Amino acid sequence: LFDLQFFFFFKQKTAYEILSGLVGSEMCIRDRDISVKSRRGKDMGKFQVTESTLVKDFKKQFHKAFPQYYPSRQAFSAIIQGKDESLKDDNKPILTYGITKDTELIFKDLGPQIGWGTVFLIEYMGPLLIFPLFYFLPNLFYSSPNYIWNCTQKMAFVMVIIHYLKREFETLFVHRFGNDTMPRYRVIINSSHYWILGGALIAYFLFRPEYEPPKYPSAVCWALIGGFFLAEFMNLRCHYILKNLRPEGSKVRGIPNGCGFGLVSCANYFWETMSWLTFAIFINCYTGYLFLIVSAGQMAQWALKKHARYYKDFNGNDGTQKYPRGRKAIFPF
Repeated sequence: LFDLQFFFFFKQKTAYEILSGLVGSEMCIRDRDISVKSRRGKDMGKFQVTESTLVKDFKKQFHKAFPQYYPSRQAFSAIIQGKDESLKDDNKPILTYGITKDTELIFKDLGPQIGWGTVFLIEYMGPLLIFPLFYFLPNLFYSSPNYIWNCTQKMAFVMVIIHYLKREFETLFVHRFGNDTMPRYRVIINSSHYWILGGALIAYFLFRPEYEPPKYPSAVCWALIGGFFLAEFMNLRCHYILKNLRPEGSKVRGIPNGCGFGLVSCANYFWETMSWLTFAIFINCYTGYLFLIVSAGQMAQWALKKHARYYKDFNGNDGTQKYPRGRKAIFPF
């Protein structure tokens, strides 16, 4: 009986030791040291990853080694199978990019970053500050002693303020951003569109003493005002539709429907364009038309890129939905 018990104890222990050895060797195979170099070829060390290491986990590990490069400031790429591959998806396991033991990651410093939400708040704050300055303190900008605003100027002031208050509200409570940050220096470039073109230039020529409002019939004026606020409402609805397609904290995308999305991929841009079209016609000021053209052109570029991505992401493969083929990018014609 003693011999039998000893035999089973010996076999159990041996099997455990063999299993432990296999697990250890398997981990050795799966664990991998990745070399990182800067774009100038400077060696930045080796970092151990496993099959479960996500790109964002790797960025945290890199941040510990180089505290000045916080995760949103980092970008990595590598030459994989002869192609330059960027590691863009933070939630993707890093080894699924096809990285081998011989792969070298190239680190790029994106520079100081700022949150997209903060950027939007700064951008839209421009007209909210500039228009009241021209409206309530015109003597700062013009030499004429008396300022009595006509109905067009008063209504245009209300339309602009409501538009940008809506935009600030959407930034704080509606928008869910696909990207967390952007380079800090871009704030000045992005803000110039709203502070200078959409703010100072429109306000200066709209409130100058020589401004003459268009002589539209009353019905046309009210139609333009009604069209502006209808477009604003539809734009807000579109943003809520997009919000509900993306769970908070994720980058998930879905196929939007309703409020014009059945006709175009970027109905929010379409309604935004309609807002500025009715506004430009209402004030009949060439800086208003200039802002409309520049804004519509920029949104059309964004829409074409998003339209192409919808077709790419929703191609019907791997169980994904198939994107409706009849939709346009931004304009339904």
